[in-house]
Amino acid sequence: MEGDAGKTRVMVTGGSGLVGKAIEQVLKEEGPRRGEEWIFLSSKDANLMDVAETRAVFQKHRPTHVIHLAALVGGLFKNMKENLSFWRSNVHINDNVLQTAHEFDVQKVVSCLSTCVFPDKTTYPIDETMIHNGPPHDSNFGYSYAKRMIDVHNSCVFCVAEEETALQVWGSGRPRRQFIYSLDLARLFLWVLREYNEVEPIILSVGEEDEVSIQEAADAVVKALGFNGEVVYDTSKADGQFKKTASNAKLRKFLPDFSFTPFDKGDVVASNVMVSAPSKNNFSRFQAMGVAVTQSNQEVAQISRLVFLAVKPHLIPIVLGEILQHITPQHIVVSVAAGVTLATIEGMLPRGSRVLRLMPNLPCMLQEGALLLACGTGVTEDVASLLKNLLSPCGLVEVGPESWIDVHTGVSGSGVAFAGPRCSDYTRWKKEGSGQPSLEPWRQLQNERENSGADKKRTHETGP
Repeated sequence: MEGDAGKTRVMVTGGSGLVGKAIEQVLKEEGPRRGEEWIFLSSKDANLMDVAETRAVFQKHRPTHVIHLAALVGGLFKNMKENLSFWRSNVHINDNVLQTAHEFDVQKVVSCLSTCVFPDKTTYPIDETMIHNGPPHDSNFGYSYAKRMIDVHNSCVFCVAEEETALQVWGSGRPRRQFIYSLDLARLFLWVLREYNEVEPIILSVGEEDEVSIQEAADAVVKALGFNGEVVYDTSKADGQFKKTASNAKLRKFLPDFSFTPFDKGDVVASNVMVSAPSKNNFSRFQAMGVAVTQSNQEVAQISRLVFLAVKPHLIPIVLGEILQHITPQHIVVSVAAGVTLATIEGMLPRGSRVLRLMPNLPCMLQEGALLLACGTGVTEDVASLLKNLLSPCGLVEVGPESWIDVHTGVSGSGVAFAGPRCSDYTRWKKEGSGQPSLEPWRQLQNERENSGADKKRTHETGP
């Protein structure tokens, strides 16, 4: 159920409860405003304690606004008896609704709390600033704290969303710090556990020479995320301690050859990758690298925000049909399927989905990767920059028109039988002064497509 441009679609969770029914009654009596559409949900529509069902109902109705009233409620004695259940159930409901609203770019969420969230020991009258001034009464401890977390969640998510046009860095950016890669630190912890037997402490840190400024750290974040907005240093905020340089001389006496991951190295952590396949035949290879595996495409779409469709072209409709209900506006979908156009894929996904096509080469001639990206209508420059940065360890990454994809596929994506066009012209493929391989053959071939028969004869065949 797609929303029309400019239309306000309000979804009310807990719509069958007392307050939800009251809102529905007022709307019947006074009528909605022009352009408003209202959807009232009950527990029959979705179990909001289940994240998949929550996403499915957001996918179905695509609300622009949400009034969140759903909760597990009860009287005094039920609260006292089942404090833990009230805490867990309401935390699940609130987190699923608020996070899914954020993922679906909902413009505004209005949530309902209760006066029970205020501290037990307080002064009267109570006001909005006093919510977190002390623990609530122990008779409804679980329910009260779960409701308080709505305020915390709103502050952490929606206030940040309003400020994402600029990255604000507190302080001048001049203070210096040593950053250690989490996996390096994990390996050192294991070494300490198994090999280091002294009582005296030992500093686990990169060397003094690896110290970087906060500005350099912020620049690295901007580059990694492909952020194109303004970076503002708020010098009204304190810098804190200028430096805390630590010596790892003692560590080096024990581990002189330990190799720390450079600060600017852009590796993707294997544990953040999930691979799906219908067969378990190759799972052990991925598991050995620390990659999560599953036979469920839906699980990949639920957990990941960047989804690569590395399947045969005829399987694209099947796979997209499986993951459709889990695709949100926060997802980036990258297809490696030859011949399936951006328009075709976009037509199978919710309106506005961010879709790209990727064609990697087989670098048997170049000995270096050359990847071509084409962007769909919903892809912004920052998303394209993010993909370029992510894929850059594979070689040259270039963004171009979709018409180049077919040429690139014919040149280097069709199989190892074709090592490269015009092997006598191999020098054109060598690195130029820029330090990057040239994509000029792709551009030239685009202009020579009418002579594809002649090119085919000059193509070096390396296999049957």
